[in-house]
Amino acid sequence: MITLFPFGEKHKDYSVRVLNEREVRSSAGVLFVLAFISFMYAFLIGDFFLTKIFVTFFLLDFTIRLFINYRFSPSIVIGRFI
Repeated sequence: MITLFPFGEKHKDYSVRVLNEREVRSSAGVLFVLAFISFMYAFLIGDFFLTKIFVTFFLLDFTIRLFINYRFSPSIVIGRFI
């Protein structure tokens, strides 16, 4: 089966494509911290500007993950350095 956008990376030890779980978990942590900061700011101050920015970033991040390739997602790139 030929796929246009393969999901995962080939690894010599596995016969199927795999994801680097540490990168995925660290990117989830990055997104969680950003979400927590933006939602707490909106809750405590009443200004939803940071929440709008975060939701836009979140949508862009997951669109890149799903439709292009997860390696190019901004949160994955940040998580790769953590």
